[in-house]
Amino acid sequence: MKILIFIEKALLYLFWICTSLAFDEPRIAILTMLSAVIHELGHLSATLKLKNGSPLKLKAKISGPKLGICRLSYGEELFVTLSGPLANLAACIPSLILFLLIKHRFLCEFTVINILTALSNLSPIVGFDGYKILYCLVARSNLSPRFFDLLYWCSFLLTSILVFLSLYFLLKLGEGYWTFALFFSILITEISKRQNRAI
Repeated sequence: MKILIFIEKALLYLFWICTSLAFDEPRIAILTMLSAVIHELGHLSATLKLKNGSPLKLKAKISGPKLGICRLSYGEELFVTLSGPLANLAACIPSLILFLLIKHRFLCEFTVINILTALSNLSPIVGFDGYKILYCLVARSNLSPRFFDLLYWCSFLLTSILVFLSLYFLLKLGEGYWTFALFFSILITEISKRQNRAI
């Protein structure tokens, strides 16, 4: 069963990579993928730091929701979630310093894409780090379940706006197929989940 889940996720990522390379400028697509790898390595390194080399230690700490790779407490989930955007921002520092010295276009694009990756992942959209952070904060504070509904509807509204904005920029600039496809797929997934719950 685990191998089927892995294959499904691998095919999904392969689809996004092919879409990005096929429609967006290859240089920008590769820098975007590199930025995504840095982001995920940030999450992975934080998870390994929590494990501290022993999976048994992590299992003993289980107390929160399953939001990431494994079950963590809300505080641990916040730590792991924030590590992704922080990894992107950390990658910006040397590239920005080099850009100021060398003035190469590649370094400027790499810096900007990493900053955009960090900021966009902090958006309060389902599946993004910002949503996980707010979810953990609401859950830790023992607030009313209505706050979870409010969080969901804010995410849905923001996703809808970003679908139309990304489509506008796609038509204006001719770049950003990947961004449009990402937000559109999130919106369709959330609509289908709501319809399935209603049935």
